Amino acid sequence: MKKQLPTILLISILIFSCTIYSCRHPSRLNRRVENLRDLPPFTEMFFSGGKGYEFRNENSNRVYIVLNGSSWNSVMDDDIEFFMPILSKYSVFIPEKFDREIGINYWGSIEERERYTIDNLLVNYCDVITEYLSQNNFESIVIYGYSQGAYLLPLVYDRLDNPNIKALVSHAGGGWLTYFEQNLVLREHILSGNEPFVTFPIGTTFFSNLLLQLFQSEPLPSLPEPITGGISTTFRYISSIAHLSLLEYYEKIQIPVLFLHGVLDPIVAVETTGYLENNLRKDNFTFIYFPDMGHTPNIMQRDWLNLSISVWLLRANP
Repeated sequence: MKKQLPTILLISILIFSCTIYSCRHPSRLNRRVENLRDLPPFTEMFFSGGKGYEFRNENSNRVYIVLNGSSWNSVMDDDIEFFMPILSKYSVFIPEKFDREIGINYWGSIEERERYTIDNLLVNYCDVITEYLSQNNFESIVIYGYSQGAYLLPLVYDRLDNPNIKALVSHAGGGWLTYFEQNLVLREHILSGNEPFVTFPIGTTFFSNLLLQLFQSEPLPSLPEPITGGISTTFRYISSIAHLSLLEYYEKIQIPVLFLHGVLDPIVAVETTGYLENNLRKDNFTFIYFPDMGHTPNIMQRDWLNLSISVWLLRANP
């Protein structure tokens, strides 16, 4: 197995480099801005703590708030079409990361890398959501978090302390293991030699070994510099999330929570959610696992996810 590691490392770095390049390529961003025309009408809203985007359903007094995943672009540059079916029952509100503009990649900004931490995102989201909700009178609020947004989900709920929040949906975020611990689990998947983990760009042996080295030299550096070429994250961000455990927050939650996770997720280990299910048994928690899904669902899998969320929301009646 040791003889295979250099090959695994090389493949992983090459795939990841191509992935990052495609995410930063201007033509892709331009196409994304053009694709906004295919979305329902939305309003860009400005607040004292940041901004967000509202897709208004005038026939509903309920709102579905979306906390999106990690990115160096605007939240509107992500595949937000995924959330649009929910508009039949809810308005949709998506808080922006700080004051980013659609179609711009901020990886090259030292200022942006400096402020991109879990704590700063939490303050940003909570300030914007609080001000947005103060301007409306929604009788029911559901908050959905994907990936990084799912990490933030129980923290946002705890800080908002709003009685009209009726349900939470966590997608690919886990809840039991810390960020560091779940990377150790992913490392074991890779060392086992089983596909598809061995060829995924994140969660590679290289990245996990790098994390191990960083943790052996704690306190972790809190610099806004990239960890290494080709990987779009910083020492500062890793330091902010490394030991974050969501368990104590989920222990206190009494409203319905839906956990969704792909078994083949190469970024957030599915065990992170599985351990929560097995060790924190609560009647208000529902867990759904998708055997063939990775971290990001494909088009067909999005239909299954939307159906799962819609059926669960009907039962939870938020």
